[in-house]
Parts: sequence; structure tokens; C-alpha cells
Amino acid sequence: MTMLLSVTGCGLRNWAKREFGGLSESDILSIEPRSEESVKADADRVYELSIPIVDEMSATIIKNDPKKRMIVALGFDKHFPSCLNTTEVGIIIKEKAPGRSRVIVTSESSELAILVASELSVKLEERLNK
Repeated sequence: MTMLLSVTGCGLRNWAKREFGGLSESDILSIEPRSEESVKADADRVYELSIPIVDEMSATIIKNDPKKRMIVALGFDKHFPSCLNTTEVGIIIKEKAPGRSRVIVTSESSELAILVASELSVKLEERLNK
């Protein structure tokens, strides 16, 4: 299996992780580059609002962990045509301070991480300021 993974690259590795549970929190936090945004809201509220926003990007959520405030999704190619449909995006929301959160978005595609983080940030601000 090791030889097969090194020959086929991230595609098979990502498939194996999806088949056996998707990216973990440590996977998401270790992927570089990543995009981080600061949001003026409680982390639980930001997490709650992030799920429908990811859905609106036509992505498929493959892992959703409310305790860790973590979302793993793929299929963003429908919303961002320049990206591959198998590229996973990990989103973790961390409490930064009371009433402030840090949204961490990672992907093995830096372009996709930036696109998702930017749209997520804009949509979060819109919904929080209603």
C-alpha cells in the first residue's frame, strides 16, 4: 500500500482518508498553506452558520463534528470550476476570545482554501450583521 500511495499521489491518499473517515483535526491543522479569518462571534454560532454556507457552495460535507467545530467537505468544483471535485477542504472554528472566533480553512489546493475562506468570511459577516 505504501508504494501505491507514493506512486498515485494525494488522490489515493485522499480517497483512503474519505473512505475511512475523512481528514482529522490534526490533518487539517497541519496542511499548509491555510487561510485564517477572525470573526466577531461566538465559535459555536460561527460553526452553526458555516454548515449551510458550505452547502450553498454545492459542496458535499463528508465529516461534521460539532464538538470540535470541524467540517470536511469536497466537491467545490460546482461553485469554483477551476478546482478539482476530489480536493477536500477542512474548516475548523476555534474560540479566540469571548465573542471572537478564528476560522481556519485548509486544503491541499491553496487556491481552493483561499476561495472558500473568502466566500465563507463574506457570508458569515452578512449573516451575523442581519
